[in-house]
Order: sequence, then C-alpha cells, then structure tokens
Amino acid sequence: MEKFSVKSDCDLTSQICDCKEKIIFHLHLEEGGKIEQHYIEHEVIITPIVGKITFTHLDDSLTLRPGEFVVLPENEPHSIFAFYPSDIMVIKIA
Repeated sequence: MEKFSVKSDCDLTSQICDCKEKIIFHLHLEEGGKIEQHYIEHEVIITPIVGKITFTHLDDSLTLRPGEFVVLPENEPHSIFAFYPSDIMVIKIA
C-alpha cells in the first residue's frame, strides 16, 4: 500500500502517480479556465475534487461537482471548463 496526495500549489497539472496500468493527474483550473478539445489515448476517469466544471464530449455537456465523475473511452474528443477555481482528478487507465 502506498499513500499519495494532491499538491496544493499546482499551477495547471501535476502527475500524482504512475502506477501499474494507471496514471493519475491533478489538474487545476482557475475560474473561467478551459482545456480546449483534445483526446487521450487511454480510457480516462475525470472527477472534480473542488469546484464545478462542465465536461463536454462531442455535442454532449455535463456539469460535474465533487462526488460526480465521468468515464470516457480512449481517443474520444473532450474539453473541460471551470465555473469556479477547480481541482480535478484525472485517472488514465492503460
């Protein structure tokens, strides 16, 4: 067992863990911050741990708050918008 924690001084993104079959990132967005549409070559789980975000996949948008998450298949285009300063956990599954 190994304990990991989110860094409170993250500017945009920091890798928390590169574990077997998983890569975990902490993403920080300021109010109004956006990650433009892109895709990731892995299945990905995205959950805000602080704040409120809009997660957009193709033409479908969902508002996510702490305790809610999305699971996205590999190579699917998506973007993220932060309503408030937001810390987001991104888990890439290899």
